[in-house]
Amino acid sequence: MKVIYLLVLVMLASCGGDDFKKIEKLEEFRILAIKADTPEVTPGASVNIQLFVSDIKAAGRTINGTYVACIDPGIAYGAKVSCDHDLTSAAPIAYNIVTTATGYTTSVGLTVPNTIFYGRSTREQFNGIGYIVIFNFTVDGQDVSAFKRITATNRGSFNSNPNGSSILLNGVAISAFPIDNDQLRATSSSPESFNYQNLDGTSESRTEKMQVAWYVSEGELENSKSDIDENVKYKGIAGPGPKIVVAVIRDERGGVDVEIKSY
Repeated sequence: MKVIYLLVLVMLASCGGDDFKKIEKLEEFRILAIKADTPEVTPGASVNIQLFVSDIKAAGRTINGTYVACIDPGIAYGAKVSCDHDLTSAAPIAYNIVTTATGYTTSVGLTVPNTIFYGRSTREQFNGIGYIVIFNFTVDGQDVSAFKRITATNRGSFNSNPNGSSILLNGVAISAFPIDNDQLRATSSSPESFNYQNLDGTSESRTEKMQVAWYVSEGELENSKSDIDENVKYKGIAGPGPKIVVAVIRDERGGVDVEIKSY
């Protein structure tokens, strides 16, 4: 039933209905990103994780939730986002947050198990085994869930989060909320190169592709996602009062950086 519901939403969006909520519009509680201080680690390493949330309409409230961590069941291949398969996973731990209009929550610390490589091939250990943490909240009577994957690898060099990110407005550092037809663009550190082991045992060098998810508190965007250094057009006229622009930069390998501008 959930799949059918999502398909219906896509069909409604294609009809261009004015009442359809834009994915980039910040209003109710949203989890915009989950950031690990070290997105790739060795087995046994400790990781600190923060959620980047937006709750413009009800900032300052306490939202009750939990988190649980386990070895990735194969989510990329269609497995359910769950830790039910992992008998070594601990019971869910309470995690309550006090929201702000838009910002980071307090961090959660976890340790990737030393045993994560047990029974895994040399290739899997090199390319990486996922360790996930799942957050569950009840917000306004609705269940809200999100998960973050940390990669354990013996590659020897580890991915880091993008850094030095910034938002440009019409080609220069943003200094005001955009107006109709303005161009937004995000910049960041250079993409990292990494080695990947193929099925035949050969190794190849790859370069990560960095993408941006955009959010605004007023108006809308021509595209809610873009490549890094790609322009996105703002549409609409913002009214008085506080306004927010957020760019979430991701590098495809678990690295995340968030730029927020408030006016």
